[in-house]
Amino acid sequence: MVSRWRYRFLAVITAVALCGLSPRAGAETLREVLREHSLSSGSAPIRNLDRRITSYEVLDTAEEFVIAYYVDDGTPYLPSSLSVAHYSKGNSRWSEASIGRKDVTFPDGSEDCIGSADGLHRLGDFFLIDTHLSPSAGCLIVLDENLAVVKLLYGWYLASLPPHIVVFHESMMHFAPTHPMKISTFDLDQEQAGQGTPSDARATSLYPPRDDRLRAQYIQRLRPLVGDENWCNQHNSHCDPERFENEVTSSVAVNRTRGAFAFVVEYSPVGIVPEETIRKTPELRERVVYVYSGADYREFPLADMKQRFGASTIEELVNPPIFDKVFASSDR
Repeated sequence: MVSRWRYRFLAVITAVALCGLSPRAGAETLREVLREHSLSSGSAPIRNLDRRITSYEVLDTAEEFVIAYYVDDGTPYLPSSLSVAHYSKGNSRWSEASIGRKDVTFPDGSEDCIGSADGLHRLGDFFLIDTHLSPSAGCLIVLDENLAVVKLLYGWYLASLPPHIVVFHESMMHFAPTHPMKISTFDLDQEQAGQGTPSDARATSLYPPRDDRLRAQYIQRLRPLVGDENWCNQHNSHCDPERFENEVTSSVAVNRTRGAFAFVVEYSPVGIVPEETIRKTPELRERVVYVYSGADYREFPLADMKQRFGASTIEELVNPPIFDKVFASSDR
């Protein structure tokens, strides 16, 4: 799995990600997209059917169809209004909403969430739209079933747990020497759906966790290897081993019954250790498995997964009996 921020860096190279640029050149009409999903648009009571659309994402299940899109206005930039249309297949009913920039601006005014739609998820009574802001930053726009905005999360979707808990990767500053990852959860039950105003309820930080033995060992290993003052100044690096590069390099496995999830993190010395040292010491890159049950967690080297726990995949780690074996271990 390619990490989100590295994927986003490719978008910068191709000049479609920054400054609200639209990534789809030959946009389709909304009617054409509906036809591709076997939906009859002849009598659909929604706007923009014959307008070209861009930067869209769809969610198509047996129960419903949802599309988040922008009308293509002929410029390389995204409009300031995100459109959402929802079709209930059970009662053949359409609904739609137009979400303006002011609707998706954080309360402090620091950022808005207008960006290419690149993910669309259903979580209980909510819809979650991933929007792409920059090479390593995004938003999760949370809508209730009436398509009203009820929460903005500064990051991107990783997984969800019942009934309404979002696991998300917090956004980062891309043009920085390292990208120390943060993963948090947010319980949407903290929000009062339907009021249309995102609240100040806080997310719960899960990664990096406290008392992480392997992380502490890695930091100590990096300390004598970081660049000297000249190297740090030349590379505009903070050279702080506690802010080392790390990223999710696997899918996020989820067991919703157990409220458990797991993923692999790669630790990297890039950005604080000179390249020559890294070439001579390839084992400086380490991959560590994190298995969570609520806020509790276990961590161990990926190389130990099969031998210690008999798991061949990350998915096996969150299912009994292997999950119980992992949490019976003393690793913390």
